[in-house]
Amino acid sequence: MNGIYNASPNQFEFQQAFHQYIILTRIISGPGCVSEVGAHAEKLKGTHALVVTDPVISKLGLTEPIIESLQKNNIETIIFNEVEENPHWQTIDKGGQIIKENNCDIVIAIGGGSSIDAAKSMAMMGTNEGSILDWEGIDLFPNDPIPFMVVPTTCGTGSEVTRGSVITESSRSRKLNVGSDRMRANVAFLDPLMLANIPASVASATGVDALTHAIEGYVSNIATPLTDSLLIGAIKLISDNLRSVVADPKNVTTTLNMQFAATIAGMGFNNAQLGIVHAMSEPLSPVAGVPHGVANAILLPHCMEFNLNGRIEKFAQIAEAMGENVEGLPKHIAAEKSLDAVRKLVEDVGIPSGLADVGVKEEHISPMVDQAKVHGLLNFNPRRVNAKEIEDIYRKSL
Repeated sequence: MNGIYNASPNQFEFQQAFHQYIILTRIISGPGCVSEVGAHAEKLKGTHALVVTDPVISKLGLTEPIIESLQKNNIETIIFNEVEENPHWQTIDKGGQIIKENNCDIVIAIGGGSSIDAAKSMAMMGTNEGSILDWEGIDLFPNDPIPFMVVPTTCGTGSEVTRGSVITESSRSRKLNVGSDRMRANVAFLDPLMLANIPASVASATGVDALTHAIEGYVSNIATPLTDSLLIGAIKLISDNLRSVVADPKNVTTTLNMQFAATIAGMGFNNAQLGIVHAMSEPLSPVAGVPHGVANAILLPHCMEFNLNGRIEKFAQIAEAMGENVEGLPKHIAAEKSLDAVRKLVEDVGIPSGLADVGVKEEHISPMVDQAKVHGLLNFNPRRVNAKEIEDIYRKSL
């Protein structure tokens, strides 16, 4: 599986691998559950914690209940609140050095996908030498990371239950992946109170990111009945709850449902993998500065349309899960209804309609195609794709 993930689609003919399903993270959920962070850190023998977050989360005071819980359990804390959107490799290396210098023995991420991915990699760099750039790929580092826990503050990443982290290398305008089952979080806390003041733009972008995870995993060519059962459930939860969360994140029922959906989608796609949407969205951040969730949301309906003939039955099931009436319709017509459902949801939650609206220009297309056309995730896409077709989708998405 690792070789399949890393190899470009041009390097070999895709061959089916044995299926595996792995989930190693304890999930604790409910309003106020972050009060238990300290107790679980203590169970993991933590005494000195590095708390990893971003400046906005820190300013909003969302770190305070976690710090209080840690202090209650006599765990010393260092706050690292310098994580940027699409975290850079230099940030990861800095965090790893802080862990080593201060003998930190547990890492706690508070935030969205950027903070979680950064913390996940810092926990690994705390026990390994060199730079995060030295360990690009799957399970290449020698030493196990220190324990790692997660408090998500968005409803989309899924990184709380996945094995990988995505890091930016700005000098080469690219993203790199570092991952291992050893990097999975020990404990994840789904507390809807942590999302009570989430901006509508963040809720919508991260929520559609979760939908993208669920749809791409569901139609993946290595999906199984096990991952299907998770991912179709996540699609329904997102369709039923995202609009409400964008309108009123203080509704703990719908907000917790969206947290569950993001986590369930992560559990599914981390085993079934993703496809063309993520292969095309990853270059949009380093090349054109587009936030990951927004990039996925804009590309999703166009990539679904491209993939439709590869999974007609499953796209019809997606339409039904999203509330479309498909009774009595021919399968190909029912499948097209999934496009209508996704476009309506994206519009309702206020995602920009095209890439040009978020700063993508004509000159960005060629370097993005160069990166996307060799992305390993294309191996899992339900339809074969070439560079010309990727370019056409980018232009259609403008």
